[in-house]
Amino acid sequence: MFEVVRHNHLFSQGGYSKFLNIFKECIIKDKLIQKNMKKHHYLLLILLLICGFGYGTQRVIDSKEKEKTEEQSLVKENGGEDTGEGVDVVEKEHALKLTIISPEEETFIPRQARMYNSFLEGNQKYDFASVRCNWKFYLNENNEETLIQEMNNTGVMSGESKELCGFTSTFIDRVGKLRVVLSLTLYNAIGDLESIEAERTYTVVK
Repeated sequence: MFEVVRHNHLFSQGGYSKFLNIFKECIIKDKLIQKNMKKHHYLLLILLLICGFGYGTQRVIDSKEKEKTEEQSLVKENGGEDTGEGVDVVEKEHALKLTIISPEEETFIPRQARMYNSFLEGNQKYDFASVRCNWKFYLNENNEETLIQEMNNTGVMSGESKELCGFTSTFIDRVGKLRVVLSLTLYNAIGDLESIEAERTYTVVK
């Protein structure tokens, strides 16, 4: 009976040692697990920081693009004056306007040398088109208007505006109300493109 008890006692001591070893292994494994979890926590924290930075950067980019879009819309509403990329350029309207700009004085005397000239503007179609000019001079004497002179000359239109049809003469030799009429025609090798007319009144005095 004594031997049996001793044998059980020895067995109990061996079991206790094994239990201590197992317990130590569990503690070591737990520390390793906690260490790995800390690493995972650090990695998760870094990942969250990267995601937060990326989200913030994207918000800033979206905000700037929205502001740019609003500015472009405002420019278009105000007449499309911005020359920035992506903004449509407003085409200018083709509307010819002809003005007799010379002589500048409203009165002159007979046989006085006068330069007759005109200014054409609003051209958006006919660059380097040929120009045909027809001048007519009507003099009103004693309430009767008479065609006293007709003059033809030519030129070339270039650009949006240009002085055309100019010449100098002394042929007005009588007094009265002088009405000057200019008919201007733009044309090319195929035919006439567009015609326009202007007139101006002067007084010829002694």
